[in-house]
Amino acid sequence: MRRTIRRLALASLPAVVLACASSAASGGAPVVPTAPAETPAPRTPRGRPELGVGGAPRLLAAPDPAAALAKLGSPWGYVLPVDHGIRADTLGKGLFRAPRSHGEHNGLDLLAPVGTAVVAPCAGQAHSGKTAGFGQWVHVVCALPATLGEGLYASLFYAHLGAIGIGVGRLAPVQAGQRLGTVGKTGNAAAPQIAAHVHFELIVQPSEAAALAETHSGRDQSNNPGADRFFALLGERCLDPSGFHPRAGAIRRERRADPFVALSCLTLAKPPLTRPAGALAEAFVPWSDAYGASAFDVNLGRGHPLAATLAQPALPKAWRPPALGG
Repeated sequence: MRRTIRRLALASLPAVVLACASSAASGGAPVVPTAPAETPAPRTPRGRPELGVGGAPRLLAAPDPAAALAKLGSPWGYVLPVDHGIRADTLGKGLFRAPRSHGEHNGLDLLAPVGTAVVAPCAGQAHSGKTAGFGQWVHVVCALPATLGEGLYASLFYAHLGAIGIGVGRLAPVQAGQRLGTVGKTGNAAAPQIAAHVHFELIVQPSEAAALAETHSGRDQSNNPGADRFFALLGERCLDPSGFHPRAGAIRRERRADPFVALSCLTLAKPPLTRPAGALAEAFVPWSDAYGASAFDVNLGRGHPLAATLAQPALPKAWRPPALGG
């Protein structure tokens, strides 16, 4: 009798497996659409897409994106009180890793009018300085939240600033939301053909001392184990659950992170994107031209009330947000 029951139980296993497969096919995790001709990205043994330096990952949304993203919370703020997207003018494109005469762009050019306040997104330490290329700059060091790497630190760099609110050469404590200075056109951004913007970089270091010693030199393209850990957690806890990805390129350059990707995962406080007025409108590129997400609208940010309802991996190319005040 027992043998008969065991044979019947074993015989029923294929049907159970088929039933589970059918259920997963009809109600499983949504997949971010990709072009049919694209070759799937290499995947890690755990099944997540590789977060390689050479190309953008193809990301799968988690079964419950809202629950996964809720664990991230909103530990940081944003770096500007307004969001006018990416700078792109006749003298250069502001995307992370955009082509440059010296190689690739190490940061992101955030389009904004001269005089716009620049703020710290997190509490930490800061100092300022001035160089020929960067013009007036501020360097901020903050601890990253434990969800994205216990003990890791971010080195944040703002360049081409106008007025500076942080002392030169001496470290000073800063609070999240504190004004650091204003958007300017100093250094190699002074040419009239270059639209006003703040050049912003984010580098991950394994300790506060390493982050404070960071120079943000374009000649230094070294990596560190802390950065590897950060990018692995960023993929697992933000990019994969939200289906968030750049449309081209990569989210990292060794220890450097794409600032928009990192900020989008670290804050719910990004202002909604608006088209700037006047001459800056000619240099305006919306985030949706360069990034996509299945769980939120990249132009609105994760924290906007309509972000989830308007989420779509690919907004129409012709779409533009309304002008300020309009």
